[in-house]
Amino acid sequence: MEPMTTLVDDALEEVHQQFDGRDPIKEFNDRIKQMDANTLRKMLLISANQVGTLLKGGDYESTGDAAVHVSAGADIIITAYDIASMANIATTCEEGNA
Repeated sequence: MEPMTTLVDDALEEVHQQFDGRDPIKEFNDRIKQMDANTLRKMLLISANQVGTLLKGGDYESTGDAAVHVSAGADIIITAYDIASMANIATTCEEGNA
C-alpha cells in the first residue's frame, strides 16, 4: 500500500495537470476566507443552481423547473456536507480511541 503522502502528491499533480497548474481547491478556500456571510450565502445559492442544472442536464424552462434545479443542487450540497461531517466525526472518534 502506498504511503498517504504519495497518494496526496499524485492527486495534486493530477489536479495541476487538469487545471493548467492551478489549484482550484486552494483558490476556493482563499476566496471563502475573504467572504462575509452574505457573500458566502450568495455563492452557495449560485452553486446549488449550477449543480442542479448539471444534474438535470440543461437549462430550466420555467420558474417551477428553476426551483427544482436549485432545490436538487441544494440537497446535493447539504448531503455532501453531512456525509463529510459524519466522516470527520467518525475519524475523530477513531483517533481518540487509538
